Amino acid sequence: MPRSILSFIAIALALAGSSHPALAGEQAWVRESNRNADVLLRLMKKYSPEQAGWLGVEGADEHIVDLNPDVDSRTRKDYLRAVAELKSRREKTANPLVRQDLEILIRAGENNLRTNEVERRHMLPYYNVPRIVFTGFRALLDAQVPKERQAAALTRLNRYTGMAAGTKPLTTLARERTAERIANRNLVGPDAAEVE
Repeated sequence: MPRSILSFIAIALALAGSSHPALAGEQAWVRESNRNADVLLRLMKKYSPEQAGWLGVEGADEHIVDLNPDVDSRTRKDYLRAVAELKSRREKTANPLVRQDLEILIRAGENNLRTNEVERRHMLPYYNVPRIVFTGFRALLDAQVPKERQAAALTRLNRYTGMAAGTKPLTTLARERTAERIANRNLVGPDAAEVE
C-alpha cells in the first residue's frame, strides 16, 4: 500500500476518534466509532502492520508488509468489502457524530481504492525496502515502546530476511512484484529522488 495512502488513513482514523479513545471519554458513540474504525485498522494491520503497530494497533508487531503475490487484487477486494461494510453501518446509525466519523472512514477507504487503481494503471511498482525495514524497527525499538513489544523485533527481522518458516526475504518479494510489471513500457517508474 502506498505510503501516502497509509498516512491519509492514519489521519482519517485519528480524526474519527479511533486512535485516542481516552481523549474522547467513554461515551457510547465513541465506542461505536472505535468499532467502525477497526474495519480499516484491521486492513492496515493485514497489509501494513508496521504502520498499524506505530498507530498502536495490537497484534501487529511481529508481522511485516504484505508483498506476496496478488497483493493488489487481494487489497482491492478487502477494501471494497470494508467500504461496503462502513456504508451499511452508516445507513443503520442515527447518531450524527457516528455518521460523521463513518463519512471520514468511507472517504479514506474510497481514496485508498482510487489511489491504488491509478498507481496500478500507471506506475511501475517500487518498494523502498530499506525504508520499510528501518521504519518497521524504529516503530518497535523506540524507547517509549514497552519492552515486551520490543521483543517482536526479532520475529520481524526473521520475516524481513525470509528466515521465518514460510517466508521469503522482503527484497525478493519486492523484486518479484516489480518484475511482474516491468515489461509494460507504458508504466512510469519512480522518480530518481525517491530511488536515491
